Amino acid sequence: MKILLDRGRVALLPVVALLVFVASGCGGSGGFERVENAVIAFDPEIPNDQYEFSLTQVGVGQTSQFRFEIKNTGDTELVIRDLVWSTDDDQNPIFECVYGEEAHDCSSDAGLPGEVPAGELDQGIAVTIAFTRPEEDEPRDAHLEIVSNSRERPVVRLRFVSGESLARIQLSPSNVEFVDIRRGEQETRHVTLLNTGSADLEIDRFMLDADSYFTVNFDGTDYVTDEGTRSGVLLEPSLILEPNESKQISITYVPESALGGTGTLQLHSNDLTNDGWSTVFIVAREFGPRMDLNPDRVEFGPRVVRRESLLPIQIISRGEEPLIITHFALDPDQSDEDFYLDEQALMPGGEPLSESNPLVLEPNDVHEVMAYYNPSEESPVDETTRAPILDTGLIVIHNNSFDDLVEVEVSGYGVIQDCPEAIITVDEGQEVIPQTTLHLSGRNSWAVHGDVVRWEWSVEQPEGSGGIFLPSPVFPNPTFEANTAGTYLFYLDVWDEEGNKSCYPATYEVAVIPDQAIHVQLTWSTPGNPQEGTADQCQGPGCGSDLDLHFIHPNAPADPSAPDLVGDGQPDPYFCVPYDCYWFNPTPDWGSHGGHAGENPRLDRDDTIGPGPENVNLNSPEQGIKYEVAIHYWNDHGFGPAYANVRIFIYGTLEYERTNVRMVMSDLWSVAYIHWPSAEIDIRSGPGGEDLIYPNYNHPAFVN
Repeated sequence: MKILLDRGRVALLPVVALLVFVASGCGGSGGFERVENAVIAFDPEIPNDQYEFSLTQVGVGQTSQFRFEIKNTGDTELVIRDLVWSTDDDQNPIFECVYGEEAHDCSSDAGLPGEVPAGELDQGIAVTIAFTRPEEDEPRDAHLEIVSNSRERPVVRLRFVSGESLARIQLSPSNVEFVDIRRGEQETRHVTLLNTGSADLEIDRFMLDADSYFTVNFDGTDYVTDEGTRSGVLLEPSLILEPNESKQISITYVPESALGGTGTLQLHSNDLTNDGWSTVFIVAREFGPRMDLNPDRVEFGPRVVRRESLLPIQIISRGEEPLIITHFALDPDQSDEDFYLDEQALMPGGEPLSESNPLVLEPNDVHEVMAYYNPSEESPVDETTRAPILDTGLIVIHNNSFDDLVEVEVSGYGVIQDCPEAIITVDEGQEVIPQTTLHLSGRNSWAVHGDVVRWEWSVEQPEGSGGIFLPSPVFPNPTFEANTAGTYLFYLDVWDEEGNKSCYPATYEVAVIPDQAIHVQLTWSTPGNPQEGTADQCQGPGCGSDLDLHFIHPNAPADPSAPDLVGDGQPDPYFCVPYDCYWFNPTPDWGSHGGHAGENPRLDRDDTIGPGPENVNLNSPEQGIKYEVAIHYWNDHGFGPAYANVRIFIYGTLEYERTNVRMVMSDLWSVAYIHWPSAEIDIRSGPGGEDLIYPNYNHPAFVN
């Protein structure tokens, strides 16, 4: 028992001693006593103990200096005991170190020791590192080792490096602004491209996306925004700027609108900042006077002969400076005598309007002038359009706004009786793209006797278009799907409560223009289906013949085991996914195969009962390839042969048309190749020059 007790005591002694030691360091309150320490720090802070000199800011033979101070953030004096300085080239150093206020070289004999008092953060020991750039571009470095009494970091090793040669682009200015440029004027701004780096700057391509008012002159060539500049212009050869070399590009603004415009010019170079892209922002603003007119066209419509009518014209000052009008009158050489204006409203101060006596409207002021029309006789009718031949006039306005000359058209026509007037409005306007649903309205039509109670629509539409009025042509505001490119001319007649028909039908013209780089359109007719394209035609599969449009990338076929149904010894490209855009693959992702999203076509519409259209659009074709256009007669549903029409548009212009090509069920017609970027259309033909049609083309993966 004793031995065990002694062992226990022996084992406990160190613990007791430790407790006594710890207790000896405790204050009267029982807490631990704080241990004082010197803490080395640097101002400015040196992240990761490394500082890199930027070669983009230092030319060959030039010197750059980095100065920092050794600080003490602890609570006892910091003593610098030793300095050890080393460079990678002691014979011809490009780095040099100076220590202390008396400019000692960094070394053990540099006046050591040096002390930094505690709690005095405004005091420190200055160290300066100088870097002189050599002609060679290889990275160089040097080290400074600082030995002190800091417990946490008794030895600190700092590294100084020269980095590597880099190209750096500087755009001056990077924001180009045009202010208060009037119509008919032209101004040019210059942007300087400067290489502030230490290596050659290579600009290999650029992208321009701006309003049509801007022209960019790059290396002697003018560019305006189109599909090519939006997707990128490759510079061959690249533009090379040596260090400190500069070059100018110019941006010219010829305004067409008082609303100004915007754009961006992006340059791609070997300056890897922002992934190599640098941007010039372009903007045009109008801060001066601006004039709005309500209405901007004075249309009297039908007016009873020898009965005076009037319409107000509001002149509205919309700008930020006063609007000054010096002339407001009907042009006597271009206006019928049946029109006239309220002269009293155009006599500021009771004197005629002139440059010395202008009409001045402060911002947001509104001035009203009455226009009058008193037709002397009934207007004749155009035999072709069935519309009246209008009396016309022209109001000429001289002012200090963006358009210093503004012309306002005036029109009307004389009638014997007060017949209602048909008026057409179309929400989408007069120019749309294919597949647009037009929202027509005759609600603005009016009648002298009561209300308009009946509407009747008709249309002249492009060949191959089978658009109809929905829900009917006697609905006041029907819709109409404008599927086919071309011109649509809408007519509207209205009747009032007394049964009086409009003297003349209203007309409204809509141009359907493709806005893509490539637009391919298929329509067809099927003589065996007399109801094709009519309101009486049934809907759904089996109600008409089914032809399909195919638009094929040259990478097709993706599968080398695809069938060879055309018999040329090669696997066929047709019905190939993802490289054939057709009803089964209407929105292929060609961009993910090395391109970009703009290179993806889309099939807008799959018509299964005729007469079409089916449309394929491609916004940004790939460079240096050709696309194939083909038509397949999928199923005649018992209606017999069909007659196909194909139209190919390039940037909205019809470049190829082939109509009434006879096809029977399962025929495949290879129409043409479209080469890009030449936009050449290569028509495919058989051995005798006939259309290249492969009969009985039934792909094994797609069987009716």
